[in-house]
Order: sequence, then structure tokens, then C-alpha cells
Amino acid sequence: MWIIGHVLSGYDGSNPLPNPTALFYSIVRRFSPATIAAMFWGHTHEDQLILYYDYLPGSLNTTTGLRNTTMVDYSSPLNAAFVGPSLVPITNNNAGWRIYQIDAKTFSVLNHQTYFANISNSHVWSQPVWEFEYDARAIYDPLQKWGANDPLNVTFWDSVTEQMLNDPSLVSTYNFLETKVFHPVVHFPSRRSVPFAF
Repeated sequence: MWIIGHVLSGYDGSNPLPNPTALFYSIVRRFSPATIAAMFWGHTHEDQLILYYDYLPGSLNTTTGLRNTTMVDYSSPLNAAFVGPSLVPITNNNAGWRIYQIDAKTFSVLNHQTYFANISNSHVWSQPVWEFEYDARAIYDPLQKWGANDPLNVTFWDSVTEQMLNDPSLVSTYNFLETKVFHPVVHFPSRRSVPFAF
């Protein structure tokens, strides 16, 4: 089963909704990974990834029945969610879209490729020009240590975050890809009377 939604659970913008978010995490905890194969979100217009982890023992207050959701067990990854890029660009982001390779039996994500349209060139388009940006396995598993037929599941992405702790360039790569290779310098022909701001 997949969970597909627009506004990602836990997204606060500026005012988080703690109870619905905690309830959603309880669902993820109960049904991952056996039932929930993957989750897909949008809304942020950015290329992002969310990892869900289990809670530490003792996080549930037996008196109140409430869980301390800050007590996270980072040694126990549960599931991953893909926040897809957006066709609609926003400040500091190019337009983008993604194609997934899915295991037809398990519905797990095996790989994905992302494409972008460089909005700095939009003044010469009659329609967007889509360019290949990256392949997830090529970027995050360049030495092919992960099995070729193994899904890009939470275990894979958790190992990527472990690599990020020791390799700041991998964090920089993730941050760069998050914007779909946006370059802040924008050039427009001189005939434009009003500059387009990002």
C-alpha cells in the first residue's frame, strides 16, 4: 500500500498540528514496512525525503496515555516518504518532475530519476525544456554497494544519512538537488521592462 497526499504530515509552515501528526506517526509505526510500502507527498515544491523512525522505549506516558514524540530511536528506521518536485516553480526553485521505477509485487520504489526545467531560460521557450537532473542510485549509491534489485527503502536512505554525517559534500549535493539545480543568477533579454524576481 502507498500513502499519497499533498501536504506532508508534520509539515508546520508556521503552526504545526501536533495531535494529527502524532496520530499519523502512530499509523506509520504500526503498519511499516509490511503494509505501507512507501509514501509520496508534495506541497513544498522541493525535492525532499522524509524518514520515519520508531520511538524510544519509555516514550509513552502510561498515566496520560500521551507519547513524548521527541524521544526518537534513530537506530530503528520505519519508512521513507518521497516529497516530489513541483512543476510549478517557487522562490529559488526550478520546475521539476520525477519518474519512479516500482517493484510490481511489493510496490517498493526501486529507483527514480528527476528532470527539471531551467526557468532562467523561460524567456526563449514556447514550452518548457526538460533536462535530466539526476538518478537516485547514481547519486546516492555511486559505488553500487546496495543490491541492484533491492528497493530504495528506509534502510537505504538511513544509510545515506549516516554517510552524510561524515561527508558534508553529500549534504551539499542533497541541498542543491532539493531546488532542482536552481542557479540564483537570472538573465533576461533587455527588452523586458519588468525584471522577474525569484
